[in-house]
Amino acid sequence: KCGEISTERAQRGLQIVLIGSSVAAGYCAQPLALSWADQLASEVSVRFDHRLHNVSVPGATVASTLSRVGEILRALNPKIVIIALSLGNEGFFQLQPDADALQSCAQRFCEGIDAIVAHVLASDALAIVCEPYPNGFSFCAQHAWYLTQTALHIRSRYGSENVISWLTDLREQGESDNDGCRGRWNARYEHDPSHPNT
Repeated sequence: KCGEISTERAQRGLQIVLIGSSVAAGYCAQPLALSWADQLASEVSVRFDHRLHNVSVPGATVASTLSRVGEILRALNPKIVIIALSLGNEGFFQLQPDADALQSCAQRFCEGIDAIVAHVLASDALAIVCEPYPNGFSFCAQHAWYLTQTALHIRSRYGSENVISWLTDLREQGESDNDGCRGRWNARYEHDPSHPNT
């Protein structure tokens, strides 16, 4: 269990770590201060006097993040850890529409998230997990379907109160979940295929 976020909200002056990839690092945000991570850092500072340490690295995968999360936890001793990684960095959107390959990639991603969360919980911190981001390279219905299923798995496993959801508001709207365009960024937010402008 990830924990009760309401308990953390009652406290002030907590250390928060954001560990993710280029989107979490603010890559392509216009301006950088409007990246979602910087907006979150400002909000939790003003409202709760929390400090957010953004240790996100462009190109990060679940494997590379798992290799460094222990050192980060020891160095910063956070009370809350936000995990914000991308299926794109796992090579998911470069795969052809083959169900076995897509399912295998999505499964490895989820298993990697589980392993990172286990480290966070072992350090007595609260884990907040982000759904995978939309991606402009989503070119088929299978990409969109497995992206959605991965997000549903994360919500089911960790509970909606411990998950940051991107797909509802940030992805391009199609007629159904089987419409391949549904895995892409909404045009309002896309800077390039892999990154939003905010």
